[in-house]
Amino acid sequence: MLVRWNHAPALPGLLSAFDEWFDNPARVAPAFAPRIEVRELPKEFVVRAELPGVRKEDVKLAVENRVLTISGEKKIDKREDNENVHLRETGYGEFSRSFRLGDGIDEASIKAEYKDGILTVTLPKSEKVVGREIEISAN
Repeated sequence: MLVRWNHAPALPGLLSAFDEWFDNPARVAPAFAPRIEVRELPKEFVVRAELPGVRKEDVKLAVENRVLTISGEKKIDKREDNENVHLRETGYGEFSRSFRLGDGIDEASIKAEYKDGILTVTLPKSEKVVGREIEISAN
């Protein structure tokens, strides 16, 4: 089925957004939201958060009520007063990402590492989920 596409209604909004941006570029700058990757391995889940330009001291990691929260702040670079910013696509500000943990995560064994702007959180699966091999004895 073909549907008629009419781009005219979006055009005025697009133009006004550009006009507003050029009037005050700092006001329209995007907020910072880290990109996340979650992988499942046989014995654990690994969560990786890309945090370029964020210092380790500005990142917080917490687990409460089976919810893992990565939060912090990406601070804006301090510039000289005589510099004019013509384009700023980099986002700054506070951020927070939360993930509900399943019953199969061993919360007491969660570990985190921060290196080169990447936060890696290892969430070990509990023994009841991973399972174990049982030795069979001969009688």
